[in-house]
Amino acid sequence: MANKIVDAHIGKRALTAIFDLFFAFLLGVLIYSISSGIFAAHPDTISYREQITSMQVESGLYYKDSEGEICYYDNLVSYDLYETKLVYYYTEFLGAEARGEYQESHDIYWYNVFVLGQDDELHRFSESELSKRSKLATNNGKSVWEYVKENEAIKYDVLAIPRLSLYLNGNRENGLSETGKALTLHYYYNPDEPNAYFVAAGDLYSRPYYLDLVTEYENRSTVYPLMLAIPNAAMVFYLVLPLVFRDGQTLGKKIMKLAVIRQDEYASTRPQIVLRQLPTILAVSIWFIFLPWNYAAMIALGLLILSYGLSIFTPHHRAIHDYIAFTRVVDDANSIYYKKGDPENDISVENPPVEEPKPEEQPPLEDDKK
Repeated sequence: MANKIVDAHIGKRALTAIFDLFFAFLLGVLIYSISSGIFAAHPDTISYREQITSMQVESGLYYKDSEGEICYYDNLVSYDLYETKLVYYYTEFLGAEARGEYQESHDIYWYNVFVLGQDDELHRFSESELSKRSKLATNNGKSVWEYVKENEAIKYDVLAIPRLSLYLNGNRENGLSETGKALTLHYYYNPDEPNAYFVAAGDLYSRPYYLDLVTEYENRSTVYPLMLAIPNAAMVFYLVLPLVFRDGQTLGKKIMKLAVIRQDEYASTRPQIVLRQLPTILAVSIWFIFLPWNYAAMIALGLLILSYGLSIFTPHHRAIHDYIAFTRVVDDANSIYYKKGDPENDISVENPPVEEPKPEEQPPLEDDKK
């Protein structure tokens, strides 16, 4: 009997890919959940988390609630309460000896210029330094704040205060008007727009000594579990199962009744299956080691789409890994192929030999019994 090969329908190939990705994803989630739990309980992970928490509270920008959770200040009712937090952060926290080589010493004049957007009238800072001020300070600062004056002399070493026009009837003794209260509060904290509190929090996150802690913690809580989950789930579904099932079938191919055969239309070998599956697994998984997971996922998805797109337009719908391993995917239910390429002496995959039934013995005739 000659080979009979029916190529797999491209629609079945697509459904197979979806099935395999879904099952691999489920296994990956399971591996990730187990490994992240193990990493979370590790003393190093706990230590990094405690150091991050301690630094957040120490900065004055966050507080710990009754349940031990770190929270940001989103409910202070006037600008001066936020101002106290930010002045402490910039002038004391950043200048602490614990900052080591990254220690910075900022005074009130620096705060007036860089946080409240006042002019550098003492010419202490270069143009390149001033260019690093936030847009909030440069765009809105002078419309809300002004230097304190005493007998027409400017007090540069005193915190800038709300502009005179923001007080009731233009008189500081009357207190801020409702508009003045809103503008000054929103300058420091406004959930809908950029604000000084947000800028300070971003500044803390950019500090090397803080960012190093966050990176190490994220590696142990997220990156390392992902590095275990993705390659292992891929290995199980795209390499181990095709070696366990016959003819390179993944679970999806088994469901859709597809198989992998050699390019010369005979059954594939185990080395071919390894050559077909392993490079694909490595090409998709390796990005998760060197890149953030979201970028790695985009590259991996792009490679899979490219491979699938290639299979649409190539003869016999062969994907990239089929060209690498000299294989093709066929409709297993409607194909006949042989293991060694010898139809006369070999066993058909679809038509294994059937033992000829032995002729039944005839009962003896009556005359013979006599």
